Amino acid sequence: MSTMLYKHPGKHKLHGNMFDYIVTEDVDAAIKDGWCLTTPEALDCVSNAPPTRDEVKAKADELGLKYAKNIKTTKLQKMVEDKLDELG
Repeated sequence: MSTMLYKHPGKHKLHGNMFDYIVTEDVDAAIKDGWCLTTPEALDCVSNAPPTRDEVKAKADELGLKYAKNIKTTKLQKMVEDKLDELG
């Protein structure tokens, strides 16, 4: 059986906020990847979910970091964290 899951923030306006959603049969894997069963849960999950690649790239760009297009997300996240630590 397929289940609809949600992430916040996203591109779609639902219940007064912006969410992404997917429909999947592999609910356990999706939840491990930061998806939530309900929109209220998705609002609560935001602080616990790891940042997406797009979010990491946006922060790196905001900080003026230079990086290769094919850099691993984990390496880029480390560069962002190091720069933030440096800035204090």
